[in-house]
Amino acid sequence: MQRLDLRNPGIPDLQFVLMVGALCTSDVASLNVPQSVRDDVFDRCWRLLHEEPPPQDPAARVLDLRQGDETTLEALVTLIRMAFEDHGFAELTWDHPP
Repeated sequence: MQRLDLRNPGIPDLQFVLMVGALCTSDVASLNVPQSVRDDVFDRCWRLLHEEPPPQDPAARVLDLRQGDETTLEALVTLIRMAFEDHGFAELTWDHPP
């Protein structure tokens, strides 16, 4: 069982944002977060980075952070934590097959 503590992830902020974004858009059935919450968190992150609405095509639902700066990254980390807290989650858990 993999675990990611949203308050103290133990990884750099960039890796944290990319990992959460990937988990939110993945089809990992064992993730302890319902799809509606995953979509909400991803959509909030997308809106912070873009003026257009989030894409509906699963292949296009990728957070591209290359144009961002440290302030943007910090805002994304805060947004992710707050969004999951709004839904009652303090940690993400999922099974990762070998």
